[in-house]
Amino acid sequence: MDQYEICRETMRAIALGDDDKAHRLYRQLDAAGEGVYEVALTMMFLAALQVRFGTADLDLAAAQGFASELQADHADTEPPVLESNVESLIRGVWSEEHLLDGLERDEEERLQHLAIRKIYSDSDDMQQRFDDYLADVENMTRYWVANEALPD
Repeated sequence: MDQYEICRETMRAIALGDDDKAHRLYRQLDAAGEGVYEVALTMMFLAALQVRFGTADLDLAAAQGFASELQADHADTEPPVLESNVESLIRGVWSEEHLLDGLERDEEERLQHLAIRKIYSDSDDMQQRFDDYLADVENMTRYWVANEALPD
């Protein structure tokens, strides 16, 4: 498998809640592949947010409601899922990038995983058309990698 195939299958494992498989796949990536993964995860998160919230301007109450749901779904998780972090992540990728400054990269990634999994499990459309979503994410990732600098 090339790095894009690994990333695609990692996104599938994340959505399905198969953390062990996601970690096994991630460990197959080299340094450049890890950069591709970062882009792919962001693109998958954005795709999931569009499923949940649509493509219009983000409604603050909707973001807060989702943050509350995600926290409730993972009430026993350590470290705890904080509503404020989930809201910052959503608003940060939507249009308020400065809100991401307060999140550690590991926490951002963990919350992206949990959000993708929740949105996938809550959306019949996303489940039925998941291969299409994965193809779109891969295409957007390939475009980004070809035209922009990879994350550090």
